[in-house]
Amino acid sequence: MTALVLLPVVTNLATDALPDGLAGWGSVAVAVALGMVVTWFTRRRGAFTAAGSGGATDEVSGPGPVWNIPAPSRQFSGRAEELQAMACLSAVVLHGIPGVGKTQLARAYCQQQRADAEIGWWIAADDRLSVIAGLALLGRRLGIRTEDPEGAARETVQLLGERGRWLLVLDNAGTEEDLFGLIPPAGTGRLVITSRNPAFDRIAEPVPVTPFPRRQSAHFLIQRTGSADYRAAEEVAELVGNLPLALEQAAAYCALTGISLADYARRYRSGRARLHRTGAPPDRLPVEGTLRLAFRQAARRNAAAVQLLRLLAFMAPTAAVSRRWLVAASGSLPRQLARAARDPLALDATVAVLRQTALITVDTEQAEWSMHALTGDVIRDGLGRRRLLSRIPGNVLAFGSIRHLDPTLAWDDHRWVRVAIRFITASLPGDVEDPAAWTRMAAIVPHAVSVLAHAQDLGVADASSATLRNNMGRLLLRRGDYLAALPLLLAADNEAQSVFGVFDPARLAFQHDLAEALCKAGYLDEAQDLLESLSEHAGTVLGTDHVEVAMIANDLGVVHRALGRTEQARLLFNEAVAGLRAAGRTDTVGALPPELNLADLDLDDGDAETAIARYRAAHDTQVRHLGADHPQTLVTLSNLAEASRLTGQLSAAAGLHEQCLTSRRRVLGADHPATSVSMNNLAVTYQALGRADEAHQLLTSAVALHERALGERHASSRRMTDNLRQATTQRAGRT
Repeated sequence: MTALVLLPVVTNLATDALPDGLAGWGSVAVAVALGMVVTWFTRRRGAFTAAGSGGATDEVSGPGPVWNIPAPSRQFSGRAEELQAMACLSAVVLHGIPGVGKTQLARAYCQQQRADAEIGWWIAADDRLSVIAGLALLGRRLGIRTEDPEGAARETVQLLGERGRWLLVLDNAGTEEDLFGLIPPAGTGRLVITSRNPAFDRIAEPVPVTPFPRRQSAHFLIQRTGSADYRAAEEVAELVGNLPLALEQAAAYCALTGISLADYARRYRSGRARLHRTGAPPDRLPVEGTLRLAFRQAARRNAAAVQLLRLLAFMAPTAAVSRRWLVAASGSLPRQLARAARDPLALDATVAVLRQTALITVDTEQAEWSMHALTGDVIRDGLGRRRLLSRIPGNVLAFGSIRHLDPTLAWDDHRWVRVAIRFITASLPGDVEDPAAWTRMAAIVPHAVSVLAHAQDLGVADASSATLRNNMGRLLLRRGDYLAALPLLLAADNEAQSVFGVFDPARLAFQHDLAEALCKAGYLDEAQDLLESLSEHAGTVLGTDHVEVAMIANDLGVVHRALGRTEQARLLFNEAVAGLRAAGRTDTVGALPPELNLADLDLDDGDAETAIARYRAAHDTQVRHLGADHPQTLVTLSNLAEASRLTGQLSAAAGLHEQCLTSRRRVLGADHPATSVSMNNLAVTYQALGRADEAHQLLTSAVALHERALGERHASSRRMTDNLRQATTQRAGRT
């Protein structure tokens, strides 16, 4: 009876899953549990001694197979590929994250093999002593009477090797070292190991066990609940990351409470942490408890591993985190993790702990790590509870007695999301204005978006989060993803207003970036309003001779030109030229934007010769200072090509447009709006040269790409569509 009371108490303490109402009484629960443990072991000491002495408790097997392997759950399904792989191997290790279904797969395999095995034995293999005890118990069933448990275990191993036709399962094994000398000879029977740790190479062949595919997850939920709502089943599957144990919990909860899968999805979004603790089968811990046991195992072995886990919990589960980023950003990390990041061997040891506990997935070739979405959810939920519990005076979960060993043990989700923001910021591999850094930055974008979303959900807003949000928006803007950049830049501006103040210079810079995005996305009226407001306040805040003031005038001129107001545009461009000179911007590249915009107006007014002269001079300067493939250089090259076309230099224009298109595809990518603009311009030139088929093909692709990036209502998309219509007519008339 004492054991029945003790088990749930110890389990709740071990998994940090005390009921919310008792969370503040953790120290009392620990004391009571320890007292119960001492009493129970004292009473049972005599019984254990008798069992180990070879007395009346010995069991000798009779005729027929020796078998203690449990049957799989009635709800077990799928895993055909894994079962087929296991059937071809005599020794396998099933490895995967907690809750992925390794134990159930092992049971299903054993059920398939039962007819061919004379001995089937299941051992809880959490440590070496457990394996020895399990083998010794099997030995007693087989007639071995050696009193020493390790001696009995070794005799059992020898006997299995002699008899053959055995099936041995070592469930939840820790390390390969725990099993040395305790495995029967290979080929005499079948060995199945389940472990979070994949490193059992010298003993068994690895068979990874991964979460279900989405379709299988949805099918499981439909079968288990009897629901016909496939869309809701897919939604629940996505929410729990297709993890079999979590799927089983969801189905069991729906069956118990009579709610639909759609209702479960709604409850999950608002009460995820509580649902992680309910609905598990009677013989298994719930998802939260299973994962927390793995967390504690990692924490006992390596403090840096726990810190890395908490950092990764805020990253995007759909993308990998590079080891290289951690090394580059070591200065932004907590002390133990920073030390590990600067020491390759220490970082190897840190990652090994998390790999052995299956809390992260490691891509050894790419030196990248990823974490299952549900693992991250449970970690963040635990950090959130820590924030709430830390407000209770004297609460044991504030870790006051051991905080000197690792101060981060007391950090809550607010503190960790700020660490994640610093980490992402420090990991950015260069300036967002530099195209050479865009590819490297692209891998960081999903993690930055994830971290910023968590910060927003938690109400964490400071200068670091606002700056990171703005930088991510600028990166997307430079990469041509204008519509994705807009919400980030809008959010950055709102955050900057609360953090910096309405008229702070930092906030004005953020608004300038937002205005550029509005203009490029086609929201010209909104861009004009924002730039006029900026123009009104920037001179007062920054001074009339500031570079930012001049560039605001330049960009406002761009908007007026796009709206057909050429006179206002020319006035603003000239104002910008004068402002840059007054600000001391004498460097030739920095002074070019308004000069080039004046060249555009010359071209609009029909003065192509003047425009060409300006474009050529500017292009030569940009090539010297920025390089031939810089995006700004390519804009000037494109305009030079257009000016050449308008003056009748069609062959020269075609050559320049071809050069620009080739460079933009290489530097910006095929999907960048500027690339489709080059395709359009080259097609129009081909039309003038009579190359109608090539023009039609280019325009067809350009329209599709541009509409995908900016939508069919964007002004440039409409112009391209008109060009395609003309090309189609020209082509039809020719035939």
